[in-house]
Amino acid sequence: DAIASVSTRAKLQDFSTQGLANMAWSYAKMGHYSPELFDNIVDVALPRLYFFSNQELANMVWAYASVGHNGPPELFDKIAEVVLSRLALELEVDNDVNNFNAQDLANIVWSYAVVSEFDSKNAVIREFASHPNIVNSILSFFELDQFGKKELCQLHQWNMWCQETFGE
Repeated sequence: DAIASVSTRAKLQDFSTQGLANMAWSYAKMGHYSPELFDNIVDVALPRLYFFSNQELANMVWAYASVGHNGPPELFDKIAEVVLSRLALELEVDNDVNNFNAQDLANIVWSYAVVSEFDSKNAVIREFASHPNIVNSILSFFELDQFGKKELCQLHQWNMWCQETFGE
């Protein structure tokens, strides 16, 4: 908590996008939840999300979902917007999702399934999880046999959530 207590918004402004994502990821990975720190990180990260790498976006949503911190809703809405725009561009340009890797995509869809439990009325979260570009991207990774055991477990949880939510 000592690090979290001194990680004010002003100090976090100096962090790179990787530093912000790594801070959130490391706290979540250790199972240590500091609401103030997670609020401060999201306040600093929101205006910069388009500059985050795909892995940094995946780490952010994974961290917030893992600790059960879903606020503000704009975080997940904005990350969905960024991910979908990147996937659409990749699929349009070369019908490939080579800038995403299987782990990033699995972490992202798993996180949205988890967060939907906190915020089941959020239309963006619901639409994101079943968006054709997400589904097609996952299918293309299946064709390439890119998913490991962890990613397959995450996808299974996501698939169960989709079936429960959408009857698909």
